[in-house]
Amino acid sequence: MSPLSGVRVLVTRPAQQAGALCDLIESAGGHCLRQPLFSIESAADPAALRPAMTRAEDADWLIFTSANAVEQAWAVAPDWRPRGGLAAIGQATAAALRDQSCLADDREVILPESDFRSEGLLALPAMHDLDGQHVALVTGEGGRGALAEAILARGGQVERLAVYRRLPCPVASDRMLALLGEADIAVLTSGESVSRLVQLSPPGMDGQLRQLQLVVPSNRVLKMALDFGFEHRPLLPEKVNNESILAVLIRWAEQGFR
Repeated sequence: MSPLSGVRVLVTRPAQQAGALCDLIESAGGHCLRQPLFSIESAADPAALRPAMTRAEDADWLIFTSANAVEQAWAVAPDWRPRGGLAAIGQATAAALRDQSCLADDREVILPESDFRSEGLLALPAMHDLDGQHVALVTGEGGRGALAEAILARGGQVERLAVYRRLPCPVASDRMLALLGEADIAVLTSGESVSRLVQLSPPGMDGQLRQLQLVVPSNRVLKMALDFGFEHRPLLPEKVNNESILAVLIRWAEQGFR
């Protein structure tokens, strides 16, 4: 029997990012319920970003917080040629940078070995002393702001390039009702997704929602889910990538769906 046979997984990633994970889940015998909670859209005024991106070509460091940030940065400025050091929060982001044809093949991209969060990046030796250095933070609108604050605390000068937006997807109440009735487990890859799922829960479904098992990306989001009242401790993959998410789903299924 396939390891995820009979398991119904609610996948909440943006539509353009869900395919690879859903393929893995379905190849393991699971059934995917695809419902994006957010969509990824270009910055509202790309032209306004271009002067800052031109300045960032000479930054000492460029830190990319997601693969979306990489993709949307070059969508805003296809001829962008940053010359400084390149850093990525995670493996997918680093791979997206290495795939940029305008960057030399031998450009090093630094990233954490295992802790694929801002904290992991900040622990790298290159990020310890940023005194006087110009750091361009290539990211989306909103976010925690913790990375920028830490760079400033280490003496760096931060320029934040918000190259994309995450916009909430409308989900009809009857659609949400059906999803909560079907799903055994949900994959949520940000704290905003947890908040959005709670916000979308139809009246009278709070109890069923809080019975739902979650997979979340970090201890911070795990605590958020518990604060919202989810009754089962959320599961944490070893890394925030498709393979690790699949592995944690399989381990959970082998334990008998809780």
